[in-house]
Amino acid sequence: MEYNPLDSLSKLMAKGLRFTEEELLDITVDLLFAMIYLHNENIIHRDIKPENMQITENGTAILGSSGLAAAVETADAIRSTVIGTNAYMAPEAFNGEMTGKSDVWSLGISLVELADGKKPYDGLNYFQLMNKLSTDEPPSLSSKWSPELVDFVSKCLVKDVKERWSVEQLMDHPFVKERVERIRNKKSSDVLMRVVQRAAELPAEPVHEPVIGVVKSSKGMKRLQKDVEEVIVKDRVCNSRIVQEWDLSIYSLLKKLTVGKECFQFVKNLVIAGLNELMTVVIGSECFKASGGVFEMRDCEKLESVTIGDGSFVSVKWVVFENLPSLKVLTLGQEVFAEGKKLVMRNLAELETLTAGKDALRDATMADLTDMPKLETCQLSHSFKCVQVVRLRNAGKMEAIKELKDVADRMKKGGMTATFVLGEMERLEEEEEKREEMDANASTSLHIASMKDWESADRLVGTIVVDSNCCNAEELKSLDLTKLQNLRELQVGDDCFKHVETVVIDGLKYLEIVVVGECSFRKEEMITNQPTCRSLHLINCDSLKDLTIGAFSFSDYSVFEIDHVPSLESLEIGDLNEESYNFHNADLVLRSMLSLKSILLGNHAFCWCSVAQLVSMPELTTIRLGLGACSYKLNSFPSKLKMKALPKLSEFIMKTGESDDSSYPSQTVIAETLCSVAVVSPSHSNEDGGEICLTAIRQN
Repeated sequence: MEYNPLDSLSKLMAKGLRFTEEELLDITVDLLFAMIYLHNENIIHRDIKPENMQITENGTAILGSSGLAAAVETADAIRSTVIGTNAYMAPEAFNGEMTGKSDVWSLGISLVELADGKKPYDGLNYFQLMNKLSTDEPPSLSSKWSPELVDFVSKCLVKDVKERWSVEQLMDHPFVKERVERIRNKKSSDVLMRVVQRAAELPAEPVHEPVIGVVKSSKGMKRLQKDVEEVIVKDRVCNSRIVQEWDLSIYSLLKKLTVGKECFQFVKNLVIAGLNELMTVVIGSECFKASGGVFEMRDCEKLESVTIGDGSFVSVKWVVFENLPSLKVLTLGQEVFAEGKKLVMRNLAELETLTAGKDALRDATMADLTDMPKLETCQLSHSFKCVQVVRLRNAGKMEAIKELKDVADRMKKGGMTATFVLGEMERLEEEEEKREEMDANASTSLHIASMKDWESADRLVGTIVVDSNCCNAEELKSLDLTKLQNLRELQVGDDCFKHVETVVIDGLKYLEIVVVGECSFRKEEMITNQPTCRSLHLINCDSLKDLTIGAFSFSDYSVFEIDHVPSLESLEIGDLNEESYNFHNADLVLRSMLSLKSILLGNHAFCWCSVAQLVSMPELTTIRLGLGACSYKLNSFPSKLKMKALPKLSEFIMKTGESDDSSYPSQTVIAETLCSVAVVSPSHSNEDGGEICLTAIRQN
């Protein structure tokens, strides 16, 4: 490029210089000469724009290059590479097909900018521009210009490349034809010399040079000036775990935000609010991957377009677009907001286009979609598959989406008003907040070494571990865990809770594991046959999978209630190789435990029971009973363990042996699976005792 002390035409305009029609005429003619020279050499410029145009000191407009010009066999030949500045590219260039006429389109866009002082496609990203070029009419000059200039520009801006004029045709256009001959002979323009003189009188610095901040690292975030007008975040930066938030509110002059791909991996929340100068937001793919956060974009009065790339914000819980009066285009890539539960799109008066890739907005359960009257284009794929509550009001094309319409109609038929809907959304939101608070505390653990620790237990604690020989104060008579609604695991050591008479574990829907060591929850070491008022109630715990109780624990408890534990898989009480005596005087009734797979009862567990029944457990495969387990307490009746509807039972082991203690009479097992019945008695064992094995009892 020839050295030129003057700025580009773009910079001259930024300094405040404006061009007359006569000046535009001479600029156009000089550029046509430059273009026809390139095309005669079979070169396509590919990046014609005011930033690459200058006026020399002798009054000649020249066309510079940023290295993008490329050779072809002929000017009409097609080059299949997409290179150039998006806003000036011809429609065919987006398909990788560039010819000499593609430069003509760029000239037309440049003339609109030089004449009217604004860029026709400013602020649009690549995909938005493609959409606009395919659906909208080309730009045109305002009516303040002569019909000849307006027509000249229109001949440049024809979407069909075959109908668009070539440079040769433009040289004969009435707007330039006479001046072409004059400049061809004189080589320079007195008119443009006057432009040079005016340019020399402009301030040395631009009237306003926007402050641009480029973020190349986590530290770069902290270096951004508060008066920054454009922020550009490079690819794959700000991914340190220490970067968990980004406060944009301090950048009150911000006009454009661009984030590259794979950035801010550990930032949960992004709130863009009250930035009244902001016009464009572009966020690349695979950004903001942390789960459980929120995305809010609200109260930005000049914001016109928002683009979010594939895989960004997948796991945020709430999504809000609210009070954005200038927003026209919203583009979401694949899986954007896929797992978000709440969506608010409200007061978007100018929104015209919403485009979302596959699975974007997929899991939203509640949606408030109001006041988007101009929404005409709404392209969604696999969105709103889980919606339960919706408010649709003046929502444009959103009202035609089947998933939303069906829910709205169902709510209307049920008499649910908008007020009810909002109340229901708030209720669901509160439940979601509570659940997330519980999830956040699920990993917390409380170590109990004294009664004081127990009394100060937080209701949201996830795991409780009680030391051995702990919590044996006489005044502790009752243990009710109902308030610990977030409890996931309970571990109790040996010799604990000696004086507790009642244990209640009720409605803990997250509880998965209960483990009690040996000799806990028992007052007397001497085993007696007298019933007590001591009781264990383990009910309504939907997630409980494992219950393990060590030998001699609960030995003097006369009530063992376990019910509504649909996920319980393993029940182990006592030890097969040691005396256990758990629940010595309690009955054992296990019914309808749909997931239970194995039962182990140690020696003499439930040995003084009145009832022992195992009924309706479709997944149960293994039962192991220790010596004297589930014996019957009256000598006058044979001991019976009734089993029924256990279709998968494949292993039954019951230890037996001679005993001088007449308190434990012989046992009989009655096993039924519908029409199959088997009876097994200790007579099958040898003199020294042994095991009774009952295998594969199934329906015929």
